[in-house]
Amino acid sequence: MGQNWFYAQGNEQVGPVESDQLRAMLADGRLSGSALVWSEGMPAWVAAQSVPEFAVLPSIQPGAVASLPYYTPQVQYQYAGFWLRFVAWILDSLILVIPSGIVRGIIMGVMSAAGAPPAATFAVGYMAQLAVGWLYFALQESSVHQATLGKRALSLKVMDLNGNRLTFDRASGRYFGKLVSGIILAIGYMMAGWTQRKQALHDMMAGCLVMRTA
Repeated sequence: MGQNWFYAQGNEQVGPVESDQLRAMLADGRLSGSALVWSEGMPAWVAAQSVPEFAVLPSIQPGAVASLPYYTPQVQYQYAGFWLRFVAWILDSLILVIPSGIVRGIIMGVMSAAGAPPAATFAVGYMAQLAVGWLYFALQESSVHQATLGKRALSLKVMDLNGNRLTFDRASGRYFGKLVSGIILAIGYMMAGWTQRKQALHDMMAGCLVMRTA
């Protein structure tokens, strides 16, 4: 069953209707792209054309959504599935392995030379490696590119539920949410393979979507 949506028609709230039904109403003109819609988990009602899965409809004229930050007439978005995201993660991991290893090695070497206990040396080295990953992901996903180098290679972008660029704080929350996704036997990551909007657990926690340019 698809995601349930409510929409405003005149002064009335109508629904719930499933995503496919709402998409069909927008496609055949029964509902305007400027109509307000809402689904569970959204903080406020928004225009249908500002929701990524509805903004890509061919029936919506480019002029109607040209002001939206994530839309251009030449670009359409689809939800990025698990395997595409997994390949992007591998690419990012390969990119990160050298700089994070260097930072960790330097810090652990300095601490060992200073006579720090092995347990403390390992813990600080691990935290330094985590910090490098945090800055790599959070800075890039909150940048104008909205994606890491690995995601950019596969035409992926990270955005909030309304299609907007992430703030650094939200991108940071998404990164640390990955710790939760991983600690439960990586089930949080695998959720991107079956959830309605291809969201992993950390995407849901941060209110984010990962989209692919069609």
